[in-house]
Amino acid sequence: MEDIDVSVNSGRRNYRSGFYLVCTHAQGRIMRKERTTRRRGYYTECCGMPRLPTLFPLPKPTPKRITEVFEKIEAALSAVVDDLSSLPAISMNAFYQDEILWSGHFGSKVYKQPEMKPNGSTVYRIGSVTKVFAVLLMFKLYEEGKIASIDDPLSKYAPDFTIKNPYTNDNITLREIASQMSGLPREAPCFFDCNTTSAELLALLKNRSLVLPPWVEPSYSNLGYGLLGRLLTENVLNQTFESWTQENILKPLGMVNTGFEITDEVQKNMAFPYLSKGLRGNISVMPFMEIGWMAPAGQIYSTIDDLAKLGMLFAQPEKQKLFKPATLREMMIPKDIARDGVTLWGSPFEMVFKENVLIRTKGGNIDTYDAVISVIPELALGANILMSTHHTMLRGYTRADASKASTMLYNLLVPRLNETLFDLQNDSHFQINPIPFLGKFQVTETIQVLGGRNTFNVTQTEEDYQKV
Repeated sequence: MEDIDVSVNSGRRNYRSGFYLVCTHAQGRIMRKERTTRRRGYYTECCGMPRLPTLFPLPKPTPKRITEVFEKIEAALSAVVDDLSSLPAISMNAFYQDEILWSGHFGSKVYKQPEMKPNGSTVYRIGSVTKVFAVLLMFKLYEEGKIASIDDPLSKYAPDFTIKNPYTNDNITLREIASQMSGLPREAPCFFDCNTTSAELLALLKNRSLVLPPWVEPSYSNLGYGLLGRLLTENVLNQTFESWTQENILKPLGMVNTGFEITDEVQKNMAFPYLSKGLRGNISVMPFMEIGWMAPAGQIYSTIDDLAKLGMLFAQPEKQKLFKPATLREMMIPKDIARDGVTLWGSPFEMVFKENVLIRTKGGNIDTYDAVISVIPELALGANILMSTHHTMLRGYTRADASKASTMLYNLLVPRLNETLFDLQNDSHFQINPIPFLGKFQVTETIQVLGGRNTFNVTQTEEDYQKV
């Protein structure tokens, strides 16, 4: 082991690029150089930074070291389901490149009806995962030249938008809002009961103030994504956020079981939200919360199969056709790092370092639903989990349950996927017996222009071969 001091003095910029931010992640720390054969090929010999494997297609059948991960996840999620109530309904999947590696469905869509099991097309509400679509809208308008810059103030495209800024004379920008760094209040003046219009809401906002100066620290704002989704579609496109999302994202991706309005038809294969009432713990279906004007912040419903299509958009930006690859990569760049040194914030992703990779996640809660989507584009890997009931009096479910399952999956899967890919990489380099290529060799180079020769002595060992 060799210690290397890589302390960095962080600076303040209008926003921080991902590369700059990841470098400042080492601030005040000692990173270690490690030469190891424990995970063959996993570490380089510079600064202890892990190198990424070549992303080969996985062999068929899926290697046992990977399927064992899914068996552990299945056992953990099965244990969450309450035997008496058959709740909650849980659907989860994991994908690599353009293939779903595994999907699992647990519990029941309906209280005390264990035969009503969820499947890949079972509908759940996804809450704040909806915010991903509001940010996609902003970047798409930028790609199309309909907004000049995402560093423009929102008021440039919505002149009636104004909010008091006691900190600076600047107007908050599109990037600041999308990145959770604008300092906007968390909720709209109408809170979630927003059966209102943009004109009415903007009139109320004129008497409100920012709660923080922009770019000081993340300040989660449902209001901000409502403003992005509503004001950009209405003022720039003269259409609704719902229709734009359907035409430009859901339909092209084939997300046929995703939408905004929960109709009778949608409810035919829906996992319902449940709450317990009173001291006796009577269970009843929770009425669906309709958030109206705030729909861009949390109204969408979806399925585990549809969310895999959305995840693959981000997991392999160069393989999709809806956006420029650089646009999606920019969405996944961190904008701020939390004091714990491992949690980061983006547009609109929340991110965390696990197993030496940066996992981009977006969680959502509405009614009693819990949803988490996540991707690691460097590994073309992603996962989604949906739960119908994240808290009841039965077993004390918590909002963290979906996040815990996602974290468990990555903790187990990333090391084993890396090992598998490095094995494939090593095996692919020599399709023939390498023994004839091992030994001592002498190479002579003739310099044609200047004349003369250079002679090199090369020793190729079996250990060197393993590193190739």
